[in-house]
Parts: sequence; structure tokens; C-alpha cells
Amino acid sequence: MGPFETQRLYLRRFRLTDLDDIYTQVYADPEVYRMYCGETLSRAQVHQRLLHRAYQSGYAEFGYLAIVLKKTSRVIGQINLTPFVNSYYRLPGEPTTPTNALEVEMGFAIGKAYWGQGLAFETCQAMIRYAFQDLKLPRLLSGIIATNTRSINLHKRLGYRIERNLLQDDICGLVAVLENPLIRNS
Repeated sequence: MGPFETQRLYLRRFRLTDLDDIYTQVYADPEVYRMYCGETLSRAQVHQRLLHRAYQSGYAEFGYLAIVLKKTSRVIGQINLTPFVNSYYRLPGEPTTPTNALEVEMGFAIGKAYWGQGLAFETCQAMIRYAFQDLKLPRLLSGIIATNTRSINLHKRLGYRIERNLLQDDICGLVAVLENPLIRNS
């Protein structure tokens, strides 16, 4: 997966030298990380995650990429495509037990100093293009914490529909769903 380039960003595999940037921008900031995935992590925990991400196969179709601001060459966040067996999203109008339970989630987190500049939108557009044109995925899902209006608005701007998760013990509350327009449902 990747690398990708947008007008202002590089999306590339993580390097071990990215630890300071990704820790500061995402994992040490409670306001950023709480909306991304819960509680902040220690530097040692982030280092362990970074080891896995830095050494993921260059041929992998899924995984995590560093979001690098071209202007400064610094990592400002991360984006990921993660396949999973869907046991925690239940959408209105879909079977309780999906027959095709394999889904792909797109997740992202950008440092607070970079919010409101369209960088998340730019990043997500590149990843959606890859997911739909290259991988030909039928859809992408994203969990959203119900109080995260910035993420809700961004997902809507990207073309996602926002649904309430019918599974009662979900920590997010909402699921963003983006269908691949290149695949016709028959």
C-alpha cells in the first residue's frame, strides 16, 4: 500500500524515526486520541506499534501509513485501511449476521495543530481512491464517536452516509458507510 502523494502531503510507510512526531501529534494528545481510539498511550506503547507499522510488508494491500506534510517533511498523523471480521457494526436494513462478514475500515488521526485545513479530507480522498479503484473494495466503514462532529462532517463531505450502530455495546455509536460507486449492486 502506498506511497501516495497529494498536493500537500505524502502518505508513506512509517519509519522508526517517526516516533517523536506520531507520538506528539496523535498518541500523547488526549483530545486527538480520544476521538481516534480511546485513551492516550505511553511512548513505549507507541514504539511497539510503530515497530509493527514500520516493518509491514511493502507489498501489503492494507495497513497504516504516515501522513507527512510536504512543507516541513514532518509526520502529522496516520491513516489506515484495516480488514476485519465484522462483529461490532450492525447497520439498519442489513442482516443481523452478515453473510459476507469481512469488511474494511478506514481510520485516520491528524494532530490538532493541523485541523481545519482540509488535510484530513485530502488524505482520505487519496485512500478512498486507492481502496475503490485499485483494490476494488465494495465499501468502506468507519466507526465515529457520536459526539465527534468534526469527523461526522468530514465523512459526510467525503460522501459517506452516517448510520447509528444497532449493536448496543458499541463505544462509538455511529458507523460511516461509503459504497464504491464503481461497483454496481445488482
